[in-house]
Amino acid sequence: MKRILLVALMMLVSSVTWAAPIYFEISGSGTATVGGDSYTDTAFTIRGQGDTSNIQAAGPGADFVNLDQAEIQFAGGPVYTISSSARVFVNRSVDAVGFSRGGSGGADLYNGVGVGVTGWNLDTAIGPLSSSNFAIVDNWNGINTDAGAVTFALASNISGTFEARMSPFPASASTLQAVPVLPVWGALLMAAIMPLIVAARRRRLV
Repeated sequence: MKRILLVALMMLVSSVTWAAPIYFEISGSGTATVGGDSYTDTAFTIRGQGDTSNIQAAGPGADFVNLDQAEIQFAGGPVYTISSSARVFVNRSVDAVGFSRGGSGGADLYNGVGVGVTGWNLDTAIGPLSSSNFAIVDNWNGINTDAGAVTFALASNISGTFEARMSPFPASASTLQAVPVLPVWGALLMAAIMPLIVAARRRRLV
C-alpha cells in the first residue's frame, strides 16, 4: 500500500507545473495625469510581473501574458500600483513588444517596434533593449491606480527600453512583490513525500 501511495505521489509531483515568475520593465516618456498628479514630457517606467505558465498565443508569431502585478512611476513621482487588468505582449512578426489592456483582446496602451525580439518567446530574460519607435497609442481611459485614474496624451517616436528578467527588480525601484518559484503547498507536499522516498530506498538496500 505504501509503495502504491509513493508512486501516486511521485506521479503527482512530476505532473505539476511550478510557477515561473517573470518580471518586465518598459520605459519611455510622455504627458499624463494620475489622479491629481500631472506630468509633462516626463520619463516613466512601467513594471509588471506575470507567470510563464500563463503565456497564451495571440496570433501568428505573437504571445501575451496577463500580469499579476503592475505599476507605473514617473520621474520625481511615487510608484502607482495599477489595479486594472493589464498584460505584456510580444509580436515577433513585426519585432514589437508592449503593454496592453488585459485579456486576449486587450488593446495596446504603449508599444515599441524594432526592439529586437524576433526570436523571443516571452518566457526568458531579455534586454534591456532600446528603440526610438515606441508609442503611446491609447489615452489609457479606464486604467486605474491606487491614486486614481491614468490619462495619457497620445505620442509617437518615443525613445524607450524593454527588459524581461526572471528575478525581481531592486526593491528600491519597485514595489512588486517577489513570487516564490515553489509554492508553499508544493513545499509542504515535498516535505510529506521525502520520508517515504527515503524509507523506500532503505528497504531496497537491505
